[in-house]
Amino acid sequence: MCGRFTLFAKGEELKAEFKLTEVSALPSSYNIAPFQSILIISQDAETHDNHLHLAHWGLIPSWTKNPNEAPKPINARFETLKEKLYYKKAFQRQRCLIPTSGF
Repeated sequence: MCGRFTLFAKGEELKAEFKLTEVSALPSSYNIAPFQSILIISQDAETHDNHLHLAHWGLIPSWTKNPNEAPKPINARFETLKEKLYYKKAFQRQRCLIPTSGF
């Protein structure tokens, strides 16, 4: 994914495609940028239901002492996700889908 993306899919389209439990009306956005609130799809660990909710675009690693001073990458290379300390735990345990219409 690049540094900006768009989302103009309808809530009902996302609900059907990702088997979401519920979806409210979604505003279209044509210039979603890093560090903004974005819609993500995550799965409940117990029920395995998919949920759509807002999250902050960015990663604060668990090992950082001061989140305000941590580096703020906006993307990563798939080839190195498993090795780099910055991404390793998040890649293994904290995954989500980010619905997009284009970038």
